[in-house]
Amino acid sequence: MSISLRRSISKLLIQLYEQF
Repeated sequence: MSISLRRSISKLLIQLYEQF
């Protein structure tokens, strides 16, 4: 697994948490 992929997933999760 590439680090960039994990960073992208983390960013998506953070955005989802910020919405709620």
